[in-house]
Amino acid sequence: MRSIRTLAAGAVGIGATILIGGAALVAAVGTNGSFEAGTDPGALFTTESPASTNITGWTVDSGNIDYIGRYWTASDGARSID
Repeated sequence: MRSIRTLAAGAVGIGATILIGGAALVAAVGTNGSFEAGTDPGALFTTESPASTNITGWTVDSGNIDYIGRYWTASDGARSID
């Protein structure tokens, strides 16, 4: 299971570091890498809290993330995180 750990504002990337086995990843990942599978975040977004598994294959490890639906255009697919 992958985890999403949020960082303070101004962090590198999209505001989250993706950790797998303790190593931070910069490149896209295989399983649900563009966050398409899981609970539909709707027209705007939902805020996911620690231990949330609403994004298939991912768990929010700490902090909160915004799971973006159609609020803006995703770089790949229709969903993204902030």
